[in-house]
Amino acid sequence: MILWKQTIQHCSEQKKDVIFVTDDHKQDWWDKLDGKHTPRKELIKEFMNSTKQNILIYDSSRFLEYANRN
Repeated sequence: MILWKQTIQHCSEQKKDVIFVTDDHKQDWWDKLDGKHTPRKELIKEFMNSTKQNILIYDSSRFLEYANRN
């Protein structure tokens, strides 16, 4: 929770988008859809409403998959 609030504060102050990578697979971070983890919509909404910035949330394997493609 502390990290989340600090990220919101930092991105709000710096006016920066963020890619947030976590391997914490608890239900407070992720929804499970068709066997895949997707970031909770509430977190995306909270971040965007608080910062007016964009956020992408990945676990490390998905982040590395996308990074290798690009």
